[in-house]
Amino acid sequence: MGIQTGLTQYECDRCGIKQIIGPKQAAEEKWSEKKFIRANQSDVNVVLCRYCSEDWLKLMAKADTFFDNFMDKK
Repeated sequence: MGIQTGLTQYECDRCGIKQIIGPKQAAEEKWSEKKFIRANQSDVNVVLCRYCSEDWLKLMAKADTFFDNFMDKK
């Protein structure tokens, strides 16, 4: 293989899976960066693999429902 430059290593902050992506490979569909704002207004930024990102979206959909229910009870 010789020397290959321009490699980027991704690591999921949830499950720990790692992947090295070459300069000609697309990582966008497999990895995502998410931002979470805690109740104390502190930000948490994480990198998630495709599988953990799917779980994140399910969790955020539940959070949307909780928020909507909260706002409906005036």
